[in-house]
Amino acid sequence: KDKVPENVLNNAHFAVSPEIAYHRSMVLTNNQLHRQPDVDDSMSGTTAITLLLRSKAAYVANVGDSRAVVAERRGDRLVAQDMSFDQTPFRRDECERVKRCGARVLTLDQLEGLKDPHMEHWGTEEDNDGDPPRLWAPNATYPGTAFTRSIGDSAAERIGVFAEPEVVVRSLS
Repeated sequence: KDKVPENVLNNAHFAVSPEIAYHRSMVLTNNQLHRQPDVDDSMSGTTAITLLLRSKAAYVANVGDSRAVVAERRGDRLVAQDMSFDQTPFRRDECERVKRCGARVLTLDQLEGLKDPHMEHWGTEEDNDGDPPRLWAPNATYPGTAFTRSIGDSAAERIGVFAEPEVVVRSLS
């Protein structure tokens, strides 16, 4: 948990381009995790989300299905505003990306033959039936992740899961 902030702060681009620093630091952290002899990350990893406030800008870097939310004042009410986007197979762009890398995208019901595996009838994250689409290796029943990006999880990397963050920059008033 300490490596991501340490790598971001030590990145040469941090002062000028937090976006580049975030991209390089998340990937570096992933590689460092793979090299840890006392950590078996073959089938385990983590999602990560960070927020950097600089002047009147918020930089949110997300790897996976964690979400940053801010309360925005609208008149006399506070309204939740998403500051990041989940990286899951529910998103068409993420689903297609991992498929190009060899992932099968199926719910557990589809994997077990209870639903047609050729139909993408997942709904949305908000209205799904508790059986989200997951990533599976070809002809295998692993890793079964419900996210498309992570730090660690080397088995999932073989089917397109990677540690490259999406960075959203929002101006704050």
